[in-house]
Amino acid sequence: MAIVFVAMGFATAFADPEKPEPVGAKPWFKEHLAQVRTLRAAPPGGVVFLGDSLTAFWTTQGVGSWTLDLKEAGFSPVNLGIAADRVEHMHYRARLLDFSAAKPKVVVILAGTNNLGKNPPDDPAAVARGVRSLVKTLRRRSPGSKILVLSVPPSGFEPETALRKNIRALNAALADAAKEDGCAWLDVHDRFIDSEGRWKPGLTVDGTHFSARGYDVLAAPVKETLAELIRGAETP
Repeated sequence: MAIVFVAMGFATAFADPEKPEPVGAKPWFKEHLAQVRTLRAAPPGGVVFLGDSLTAFWTTQGVGSWTLDLKEAGFSPVNLGIAADRVEHMHYRARLLDFSAAKPKVVVILAGTNNLGKNPPDDPAAVARGVRSLVKTLRRRSPGSKILVLSVPPSGFEPETALRKNIRALNAALADAAKEDGCAWLDVHDRFIDSEGRWKPGLTVDGTHFSARGYDVLAAPVKETLAELIRGAETP
């Protein structure tokens, strides 16, 4: 299958999260094409993770849990995370991914952090609609896959910033959307913060990205949820 890209320049801060859009930079296209090839070569029946740096860094910063909780647990995970991606960038990539060989049992989406973190931030409701559009595309591209939507984790060290409020609003919208769209929903947000809304010690490297221990915390409920989804799919 040939893939033809049209030069569109760099994505702007005013892009619409509901409309698929490439980043436009050559390194981004190169990474995307490498992931297209990786997915084509993946064994059938695994789990595909689609996201931004929080997903991408799982195989490096969080390699321990990626290996122990996902690979050695038999999920045959495929990491399709690209750092700095927003929902519209993931949607663009999803439209060009070939799932026909991999036939993943589950596609996991972790999206929205970069939409809310940019200046000016996207509206949480628009980001949620963008994720819903992404889900529709994934259903067309990989109709046999279940879809698991993860909540956006906390970002920033202070608990009551505008960013934190937007994250909570987005997660509420995503939870409702997942239910309406027949997706599995996993809220991991509160696992990373204490009773005052501050990051628990040792779980983040910069207030946004997970440490190795942070990935351990993420992996536990993801592993459990994936096992339940796959058991459900295999039960007659």
